[in-house]
Amino acid sequence: MKLIYLLIIFLFQSACITVYAQSDLVEKTLAESFVNRGSEQLAEGNPDRAIEYFYKALEIDPDYSSAYTQLSNAFRSQVPWDGFDRYEVDMAISFGEKAVFLDPDDPEARMALGMAYYWKRWYRQAYPHIRHADELNASAETAAALGVMEIEMGNFDRALNEFERALQFDTTNPLLLFRIGSVERILGNRERARDLIQQALEEFPDQPVLNTNIVYMLLEEEKFDEAIQYVEVLTAEYPDHLRLNALAGLTHWYIGNDSEAIEYLEHIVELPDQDPLIGWWGTYSSTVLGHLYKRAGHTEKADAMFANSLKGYKNRLTEGAEGWGYMFDLARVYAVKGENDKALQWLSHANEFGFPEYYMALIDPMLEEMKDEPDFRQIMADMESRIEEMRERATND
Repeated sequence: MKLIYLLIIFLFQSACITVYAQSDLVEKTLAESFVNRGSEQLAEGNPDRAIEYFYKALEIDPDYSSAYTQLSNAFRSQVPWDGFDRYEVDMAISFGEKAVFLDPDDPEARMALGMAYYWKRWYRQAYPHIRHADELNASAETAAALGVMEIEMGNFDRALNEFERALQFDTTNPLLLFRIGSVERILGNRERARDLIQQALEEFPDQPVLNTNIVYMLLEEEKFDEAIQYVEVLTAEYPDHLRLNALAGLTHWYIGNDSEAIEYLEHIVELPDQDPLIGWWGTYSSTVLGHLYKRAGHTEKADAMFANSLKGYKNRLTEGAEGWGYMFDLARVYAVKGENDKALQWLSHANEFGFPEYYMALIDPMLEEMKDEPDFRQIMADMESRIEEMRERATND
């Protein structure tokens, strides 16, 4: 009787275990189904709907790392590149950190967290996670992301290596050709840069911003008439494109066509459905517009533009944003305001962080009155030397 009793207990426990196991399997399958459906919505450009599915997956399995990974991607997808201080980026970081905590060797989790940090402009925090993702599962995406990180940290020879490695994974991607061409331009290899960017434009004609580096190269080579013709064609085709209007204004500004520059840059403020002074291009344009107003004798309007620029750049740095761009632009504002000590300080910081635009700095109108100062010439010499070293390393590699 005792043996029968024990057998009944054993069979009951086995049945319970089987039921629980089947129940657990059903729950995991359902959670996975919600993540898959959410991922489909995210791929179709519906992040809000995707987030609902990811949250449903977590209601079933609160420790499902893939749901946290995709939540990170979904929240980041809602934010334009210039919106680093929006709460969605912080949410993306929080969910990415949770995903990595739950599954530290999941390349997708590492990539999600790295890209969230990147969106926040925390490049040094982003880099090791993207590097880890690449070590776990190398791809065109991970290599290209590492290339972008290297640019932001001023390592242009390494960036070139990463973009070329990405191209080995995806040999038909025109954006990678553009990336390689952009780095070649920074390194001073303009002929190869122009060829690569032109190839990218031929295969990706609906991306007019790819023309930016072509215009910069024409300015660096002092081919001013060609630069003007180039941007005029672009803005005629895309009259309400923020970046192209900014580029046209900057091109006219560089060569002294102040009235035309003001017309383009003021047009940016009138463009519908966007706040152009939030993003980098808008804040940068505000700085240039301030310089133009000052040259035209409109002191109050100039001061208002400079105040907007200083606020925008300082807010970014206060939030912990990294990058030579903000530092260089602060140097410009202080230079125009006549505060050369502060201008040189920020220019030095930009150089330490890997500032790449040595050639553009040499022709920058805002820095004109500083170009004879020994400290300025030394910073420029340091930039030139650093870029030359990287050009040699890239050639040898």
